[in-house]
Amino acid sequence: MNLCCSLLLLFVAVTRQQSDAQLLQQSDDDDPPQSVKDNPTLELTSSRNSIEAVWDEVSGATYYTISWTSEDNGGTDNVTDGNNTYTITGLVSCTNYTVTLQPWTETNEASEQQSTASTLHFDNQTLELTSSTNSIEAVWGEVSGATYYTISWSPEDNGGTHNVTDDNNTYTITGLVSCTNYTVTLQPWYEADEAGHEVHQSISTLTHDPEPVSDINVTTVMNQSSHLAVSWPEAQGAGNCIITYKITWRQAGEDVVNGEHLTSLLSYTITDLDAWTSYTVCVAANTTEGAYTNDSCNNGTTDESNDDPTLELTSSTNSIEAVWDEVSGATYYTISWSPEDNGGTDNVTDGNNTYTITGLVSCTNYTVTLQPWNEADEAGHEVHQSISTLTHDPQPVSYIKVTTVIDQSSQLAVSWPKAQGAGNCIITYKITWRQAGEDVVIGEHLTSLLSYTITDLDAWTSYTVCVAANTTEGAYTNDSCNNGTTDEGIPGEVSNMMVNSLPESSLSVWWSPPVKPQGVITQYKVSWVATDSPGGSVIVTITSYNINNVTPCTNYTVTVTVTRVQEVVQQRVKLLQHHQSPVMKQPPFTV
Repeated sequence: MNLCCSLLLLFVAVTRQQSDAQLLQQSDDDDPPQSVKDNPTLELTSSRNSIEAVWDEVSGATYYTISWTSEDNGGTDNVTDGNNTYTITGLVSCTNYTVTLQPWTETNEASEQQSTASTLHFDNQTLELTSSTNSIEAVWGEVSGATYYTISWSPEDNGGTHNVTDDNNTYTITGLVSCTNYTVTLQPWYEADEAGHEVHQSISTLTHDPEPVSDINVTTVMNQSSHLAVSWPEAQGAGNCIITYKITWRQAGEDVVNGEHLTSLLSYTITDLDAWTSYTVCVAANTTEGAYTNDSCNNGTTDESNDDPTLELTSSTNSIEAVWDEVSGATYYTISWSPEDNGGTDNVTDGNNTYTITGLVSCTNYTVTLQPWNEADEAGHEVHQSISTLTHDPQPVSYIKVTTVIDQSSQLAVSWPKAQGAGNCIITYKITWRQAGEDVVIGEHLTSLLSYTITDLDAWTSYTVCVAANTTEGAYTNDSCNNGTTDEGIPGEVSNMMVNSLPESSLSVWWSPPVKPQGVITQYKVSWVATDSPGGSVIVTITSYNINNVTPCTNYTVTVTVTRVQEVVQQRVKLLQHHQSPVMKQPPFTV
């Protein structure tokens, strides 16, 4: 029967007791006794694949037979060396064995002893760890049958593994991080690469002193004249150890320390300092109760002690007057103004506490900054105020352009440049128009743009267009005017058109120009057509034409069209029956 993964050390003594009759028979016998009367003791100690048997010497025994059995792994051997010990090897782990010991006398008579033991699943192992600041030394007891060992360590971000094949049973893990807990695992390996039982131990690397702090930053705390803010990077070289920082401070140029503070953070705010005073601040680091690293120092100055200086601004169209209260300790002031495209800076040293900024642009927001300076050329606290310059009336528009809109005979396009002198003020433009030579204004429009299209005008008509500018609700500038003419429109039909028959197969056509030409009349087109007779057409520049070679007694439709370049814009049609008799009644015109 197998009893795996447990150490069973069983001692069972079975003694073959002789009967009372036999003892009496032996006592009556004259021959000396040859049998062994003492009960032999047998102790078994098991490992993974062996059992060690140890017994007391049996009086009269010349040798011993030791045998072992299991279901399928038994054996026997004679022990003749007098050591009273025997190691049974080549056993199967986790298997229960019965071991029998039989002593033998010269007459080959003996009593036997039996015990049982189970081989172990794994051999017992020991692992001892010793750490330094950046290494761990591992030492372990030899494991019977192991051919090599695997040693590994964690955490993962600084872990590793290594095979130990020598017989030293020791390994030093190096390159570790101080103040870090590591778990070390040892695993023996047997022949055929059979893994043994792992053993785990944990240990922390020792504390390592840090390097000095590389640099510190000492910052003025605005509006807190008794404070200085100190910060620094983490001291290197201490691994994961908790670092204690010691902050000390003294007035610049002095040796007497005014205060000290301990912290594990990377920043600290010093309080209860004098206003507008320079201090030397130092930081040292430590990870033990021993000495600190050398100080790393830097200087800083506390803020001004008084409240923010008052700054009052008054603006005009192109200037700003700044007035402020005197700042205690200030020897001069810097005044600056923005935006950048019209900004500047100046130093005020006359003690008047007033300054007028000139040459500014109207309708522009300016930010004015006042900064006091002390005797050590240390800057005081800035104060900011914003104000806009006032509105400035623009100059009249320099010129306007009035343009005909082609193919849009009721429109005129008007454009003009921006009125000057108003800075960044929003300018409103008023456009008015009237027929040229007239005083009555026909229309008006307000816009902040620089162009406008006038509509609903008469075709082929001259207009006077004017533009005025303003930046307030008051009066506009004087008008800037120019004339323009709308495009030609569709002309009206010709008037007074007449068609008469002439002798010798001719027709006489005459007419008057349109009452509303709406443009320049350049030519006329005369066309004629009959139902069963060829027609024709001709372009003329006068207001009459004779059509020759017409067919007698035939009805003709005559059309007169007013034309311009590449365009037929209007026509008039007359129907006439031509014959040699007087002119017949004409049908009405068709337009």
